[in-house]
Amino acid sequence: MAIATTCNDTSYVFGNHLNYDPSVQQSEVEEIIQANKESSIEPAFRKTARFWSHEDYLKAAQRTYRTQKTKSKSTIQSIEDTYKNSISRENIDSNFTMSDFLKLPEKGVQIHSEYTMLAHFKYINELTYRAKSIHHSMDQDSGMRAAFMLGYDEKLKNPKKYQVNGFYINFMKNHTVDTKREIFQEQERYVKTYADAKGISFIEAQHQIMTYNIVNALSLGKWSDRWVSIPIPSMGEPEKMACHLNDLGVYSDSELGWMFLKASLHSVDRYFMQIRRMIHYLERPIKSATSAGNMWNGYNAYNPEMVVKLIEIFRVYYNFCKRGDDGKTPAERIELSRGKNDVEDILYYHPNSKYFRKQLYV
Repeated sequence: MAIATTCNDTSYVFGNHLNYDPSVQQSEVEEIIQANKESSIEPAFRKTARFWSHEDYLKAAQRTYRTQKTKSKSTIQSIEDTYKNSISRENIDSNFTMSDFLKLPEKGVQIHSEYTMLAHFKYINELTYRAKSIHHSMDQDSGMRAAFMLGYDEKLKNPKKYQVNGFYINFMKNHTVDTKREIFQEQERYVKTYADAKGISFIEAQHQIMTYNIVNALSLGKWSDRWVSIPIPSMGEPEKMACHLNDLGVYSDSELGWMFLKASLHSVDRYFMQIRRMIHYLERPIKSATSAGNMWNGYNAYNPEMVVKLIEIFRVYYNFCKRGDDGKTPAERIELSRGKNDVEDILYYHPNSKYFRKQLYV
C-alpha cells in the first residue's frame, strides 16, 4: 500500500510513503511477540502494533478469501458499497486488503496501513505548518478519514484560524472510454446551457449549480454523510461526487461551492499512473494460467527496499526534472525552483564541489 499527497494546481508531490520498514526484520517482530505473549493482547496495545505478524497475515488472508466484490453500476451505488465494505472489516480503519496470493516480505517488515496513513498526514501537516488553508481530497476510506482527522487535529480544532478541510471523492472508475466521453459531453452541454440561460460565465454556472447541489445533498451510508454531485466535465473522473468530512458550519454554501469545485484526485492519480508505467517493479501483476489464484510479475522486486528507493528517486525526478505541457516542472509551478534541473545536477550535486558544472535552480 502506498499513499501520496500532491498539489492539484502544480502537481508537486509533497510525499509518497509505503507501508514497509526495511530497518526491522520479521524474525525480530515474532521474537518480541513471543517474549511478551502479545498474541493474547489486543492489537492496538501491543509493542509491535504497527507491524504485520504471521498470525495477523493468516487471519487476514482467511477473511479476505470470503469477501465478495461487486461491480457498482453508479457512483451512488459505489459509495454505498464502499461504506458496507468498510463496516464489514474487522478493523474499519485498515484499508489494506490481504489475500492468499500475497505474502509478507522476506526482507524488512510490512506496516499496518492505518499507521502509515497517520504518519503520512502528520508529515504533510508538519511540512506545511505555515499554511493557513489546506484542502485534502482523498479516496472514500474510513482509515484515511481517521488519519486526516488525527494528522490535523490541532488545526481542525481551530477552524477560525485554519481552513483545513477534507473531502471524500468517488466516481465511476470502470467506465469505458466511450462512456466517459458521453458523460463528459452531456455534463458540458448542461453547464453551457445553464450559463447561456443565466447570461453568466461557464465557471460561474458551475459554482451556482454546485451551490444548489450542496443545499440538496444526498445522505448516504451508515453515518448519513452528505454527498454532492460535482458539475465539472471530466474524462478522468466521470459522475464525480464528493463529501465534506469536517463541516462545522463555519462556511457559507457559496464558500463551500468553490471548495467542492476544487476537490479532485486527478493529480495524485496521474502521479501513480506514471509510477506504474515508468517503474517496472510496480506494473500490474498477471494471473498464472497454470496455478489458479496465483499472481506473477516478471519484474517482481524481491527486495522491497528497492521499491522504497525507486519511488523516492522518481518523486524527486517528477518534481524537479519532468516538464509538463506548459514547459515547467512541478517545483517551478510551486516556486521551489527557478528552472528545470537535469538528472545529473541532482545526482552529482555537492555544495562544496569545485567540479560541479552549475548550481541547482533552487
